[in-house]
Amino acid sequence: MKLGKVGTKQRKMMLIYVCIIYIMMLGVFGKLVYIMVVKGEYYSQKALDVQERERRIKAARGKILDRNNNVIASNKTVCTVSVIHRQIRDTDAVIKMLCEELDLEEKEVRKKVEKVSVREKIKSNVDKEIGDKIRSYDFDGVKVESVNTINRLGKVKRQGRTEGRRPSTKKAYITLTKDSKTIEAFDNMAQ
Repeated sequence: MKLGKVGTKQRKMMLIYVCIIYIMMLGVFGKLVYIMVVKGEYYSQKALDVQERERRIKAARGKILDRNNNVIASNKTVCTVSVIHRQIRDTDAVIKMLCEELDLEEKEVRKKVEKVSVREKIKSNVDKEIGDKIRSYDFDGVKVESVNTINRLGKVKRQGRTEGRRPSTKKAYITLTKDSKTIEAFDNMAQ
């Protein structure tokens, strides 16, 4: 008889534990539904923003001339030259080539090339022709990056009978290579 009462008590305790676990799982399921259904659009937009890396660039303005028809300002494609220390095999040849092509002092270039870092920027706003020439040397660890840009016409929007257009934008798309720095948002996903 005593044995039967203990079994009933254990069943009641087991039922309480099962109910608590069920309520906890229901809470987790509810949170999941909230994130997926209610906040789904918000998190989709955040993921898209992280993947695209949008940056505003002033629109092309053509050539600006002074009264004597001398060009004061114009648009042109430029590059950024940088080095990755751990990939360089022939340091002296890289330093010599960069000094000649970029018209920089050897001491300044040597300091940047021999610096142990993930990526060290040597010079920005380098003409595209010089960037292509540096790229043609095909040295390991020397990277010449240019940014691809796209002009996007603003969307047509209506308010009542009136139609208008949102401002046009210029987007810059940067392609990440395997030697690029990681995106912080995706670091936890890789583990």
